[in-house]
Amino acid sequence: MEPSVERFQGRCAYCGLPPRPGEVLEQDHVVPLSRGGAHSEENILPACDTCNVRKSDRLIVEWRFGKRIARRHHKTTSPRLRSKTS
Repeated sequence: MEPSVERFQGRCAYCGLPPRPGEVLEQDHVVPLSRGGAHSEENILPACDTCNVRKSDRLIVEWRFGKRIARRHHKTTSPRLRSKTS
């Protein structure tokens, strides 16, 4: 058994459930490869099929809160917010 699977006692790292009969836990990249994550033991957790599909290529915080983290590279264009910061 892989170290991360042992650490989570054969259960999904996200929902805590064991895999359904006939299924195996999948390797999920905490920081997805498509987002610059590494294929390393530190970046992989065991996940059931349901959690792995739902998380997709998102970070855990994005998946849990249902939206992507906005990358703020410019000033806000909201008049209400702009007036408070001016």
